[in-house]
Amino acid sequence: MHLGRRYKLTELVVWTRWETLYLFAWSLFATVLLEVLHWHFLSMPAALLSVVGTAVAIVVAFKNQQCHARVNEALVSWGQISATSFIWANKLLIAASHQNGLPIKELFYRHFAWLTSLRFFLREGRIWENAGERGNVRFMAEQIPGGPEGPNNWQVIGVSRDQWKLLAASLNLGGNVRAGLEDNLYLPNGEMAKSNGELIAKARQMAEDVGRRAATVVEAREMLGVPRREEAKA
Repeated sequence: MHLGRRYKLTELVVWTRWETLYLFAWSLFATVLLEVLHWHFLSMPAALLSVVGTAVAIVVAFKNQQCHARVNEALVSWGQISATSFIWANKLLIAASHQNGLPIKELFYRHFAWLTSLRFFLREGRIWENAGERGNVRFMAEQIPGGPEGPNNWQVIGVSRDQWKLLAASLNLGGNVRAGLEDNLYLPNGEMAKSNGELIAKARQMAEDVGRRAATVVEAREMLGVPRREEAKA
């Protein structure tokens, strides 16, 4: 889904390349049947074609509008969840200050369990989503001035179940990667990480597996344009 106000013709060509080839193949097949084999009984009136084309255009426009509407609804829903949780916590603290024996710990755990269940539900895969596809990483990397292996530094941040395959795609394309418990709790084999260091070690191993290595502190400062610190005087 593209949320920008405008996009380039080259972007449209990249997004629709497989659909375009598919439609071209079908058109070529129909042309061969009509013009080469003379199967004219397959022809369709122009008036009917115009009606079908108009209907398809309306459906596509409606779906595009619905995509934007879903994004706005998600933002509103998340804001409501955050605000409601904050208000509930304040009310709980006020009630606890005026009433002894209130099971604050149990109430907090119940609410936290509900939020955790909601979080996992929202992270479930959907048949229509494509945010975690490696092809999208390649496409976005190609939009960087100079290309993915050009002079500009770029990085991929993968969240939840799609983290490791997205990091692998970035490493193969020449990009940088980020890993940590704030993005993902699990190692590629499904085991929960015991520390942030385990995730970083796995990301480093993946970089070495494709012939790359982690930058040193001095190299990272140079890549990011951070001036070198002067040594403190004793």
